[in-house]
Amino acid sequence: RKIIREARLQAVLQHSIIRSSVEVFIQLLDADEGYLGLLLRESYTGSTSYKEAVDRQLSFFQQELHEDLIRLEQINNNSHMPHADIAAKAITQLVFNMGAKVIDLSAEQRIEVAEQTMLMIRMILTGARHLTEEPL
Repeated sequence: RKIIREARLQAVLQHSIIRSSVEVFIQLLDADEGYLGLLLRESYTGSTSYKEAVDRQLSFFQQELHEDLIRLEQINNNSHMPHADIAAKAITQLVFNMGAKVIDLSAEQRIEVAEQTMLMIRMILTGARHLTEEPL
């Protein structure tokens, strides 16, 4: 929840929700006494109950992002995003996996991965805006 709150504050100042969200996420990898890093690592190697707890947290982030995507599309007078739920799921999984990947990388490497992740998020959002509600 801290990630979402910080990203929203930064987005207001920087005018880029994507950049601020990814940057805050990476900053919190080091700043939260290792809790986020532990969450990321254990989501792959932890016990079944721990993995289920991580999945619940991811669902929370995904739901919040889904609601934010719909709200932001309305604010920006964009057309309806028919698959906002799937876009939110894709972005949540992408950022979570990116976080697990960058834990042990240098600051320079983290920046490179973060920039690639931001581009991928933009691609997901662009695609989601242009898909119709027809079955795939």
